Amino acid sequence: MPPILDVLQQVDASFPEVPHQADARQATAFRNRTEFLVPNTSKDEYQGKPAAIPALGGAAVQPLRFLNFLIHDPSARCSCTAAACG
Repeated sequence: MPPILDVLQQVDASFPEVPHQADARQATAFRNRTEFLVPNTSKDEYQGKPAAIPALGGAAVQPLRFLNFLIHDPSARCSCTAAACG
């Protein structure tokens, strides 16, 4: 998979990374509030810290405790701007 920032910039060239508050070397969000969230099913010490995911091509994910309880019947989705889709 190509780096996720490259994919997002193909949709909109102005997509900048938003550095994570706890570790500015990693980005878990991109402008326009594109975020990568996963349930934190691990230890509490990982709460609030980004987790690098090589499959995302350099982006990181934000683990959130109990996210799995907030999402019923999860599925992969993607949305794009009218300019990119239309």
